[in-house]
Order: sequence, then C-alpha cells, then structure tokens
Amino acid sequence: MMDDNAFKTAKLLIERVQYDDSGQGTGLGIDEEKLIQWHLSRKFYELRTDADYALEKMKTKEVLRQLVEVRREVPILRIQDES
Repeated sequence: MMDDNAFKTAKLLIERVQYDDSGQGTGLGIDEEKLIQWHLSRKFYELRTDADYALEKMKTKEVLRQLVEVRREVPILRIQDES
C-alpha cells in the first residue's frame, strides 16, 4: 500500500512514461535510471543533503518496483528494467 507521497510520485512517473511514449512514438518505454533521474531533478530544491537525495532515490525505486508489479497484472507502464 502506498502512502500519499508515494502515490504522488507514482502518478508523476506514470504521466512521464505516458508522455515519453506519446512523444517518441517508439512504444519502448523509458530507461529506469533516466526516469529516476528525471524525478529527482524535479525535486532538486527539496533535497537539501546527500542523504535526502539517497532516500528519495530509494523511495522512487520502490515506487517503480511496485508499479512494475502492478504492470504485470495491468499493462500501464513500459519501463526498461536494466536487470
């Protein structure tokens, strides 16, 4: 179950992936690390320390993991997993 911040992050990530797919038209999705960096750059002024940055990166990866799990049941995202 996601808290409010995780839900907001998930919504932003989904919108970004959908925008990227419609803009490029490739249907291949977006690289996971690029998506994470995009999200972190949007929160740049909120992240005051390296620890804040690392924590937000970890939380973003967890949200993506949860979205990928949901995607297996409902195909809403195309995220290129590097693993």
